Amino acid sequence: LGCISRSLIKLYEIIGKTITIDEFCNQFEKFFVNTTTDYGMLKSSEFPTVISLLGLPANKFPSKDYIILNHEFNNNGKRLILIFSGISLNKGKTNEINHCSVLVRINETEFSVWTCSKDGTDGILLLTRKDWIDKQCSGLILF
Repeated sequence: LGCISRSLIKLYEIIGKTITIDEFCNQFEKFFVNTTTDYGMLKSSEFPTVISLLGLPANKFPSKDYIILNHEFNNNGKRLILIFSGISLNKGKTNEINHCSVLVRINETEFSVWTCSKDGTDGILLLTRKDWIDKQCSGLILF
């Protein structure tokens, strides 16, 4: 399953609901790019529809500004925030990748994301504010 789909499942869990990967696939398969070669990769045009059907906040505000994301997460009711990275989040890696994770903690100097890997594992990564720039991160605030 693609990283955006898995991140949406994680956001769904954060708001106190549950959906299995199989349930997600059954419900949203019609929104996948290609069910043969890219199973679980959502069409970007369908992203708002899937968010709405999951009952996640429909309003979105994109930002590359670390300070804004820190403020929105910590001062506005722990807003749900997806983090997109242009460079692999793994330490020491510099390969380009378009990856989606979920912000779980942020302060002035570091942030943590829940992220998934191609091998199916999930975990929390602790990153620095310097990593924010080096990994070409941006956020999508849902409210």
